[in-house]
Amino acid sequence: MSGEPFLLRNIGILTALILSLMCSHCFLFGGGVKNSGKVRGYEPGKAITEKGFYNVGELPASWKQTKIDSYKTLAFYNPEYKSTIQTDSFCDGSYDDASLKVLTTHLYFPLKNKKLRWEKNFQLDGREAYRAVAEGTVEGKTVILDTVVIKKKECLFDFDLVSEPDLYSKAAPDFETFFKGFKYQGLP
Repeated sequence: MSGEPFLLRNIGILTALILSLMCSHCFLFGGGVKNSGKVRGYEPGKAITEKGFYNVGELPASWKQTKIDSYKTLAFYNPEYKSTIQTDSFCDGSYDDASLKVLTTHLYFPLKNKKLRWEKNFQLDGREAYRAVAEGTVEGKTVILDTVVIKKKECLFDFDLVSEPDLYSKAAPDFETFFKGFKYQGLP
């Protein structure tokens, strides 16, 4: 058991972190309770939502789609990189209408001893997006949390990478491929 990677061995901790990430936009600072636009399926290169779909970059075969209990999110785990990539969407007032930076700050609530490594604004699918990378601890274990947040057509989209610090540089290029493939398609 002790030879297993932390994120795999402690999948409950990882699940709790991802669930906190997914729910943070819905409930903080008076966000609505409607939860429309959620991810409900996946086809290669497409996150299927209740409001249509959005494109994502395809991940290498080493990233295996995983289900996180009954929550509607699209998540992939890579055992070699001991990392998880996930995306989710919130539409129709089911999120707080704060700035992208503030919304990203909400994603880091599960981290203790958080240290922001870097942050930047950039363009994604013709809109401003915000990316931030932080390091912190969950249950005493250090993790890197890399997040991208974008709003488009009354929806908020999150992209997250959770990784062990020594493997982050290996997982980050795949994460970039994944979120840089974003293109919101709305209703089919």
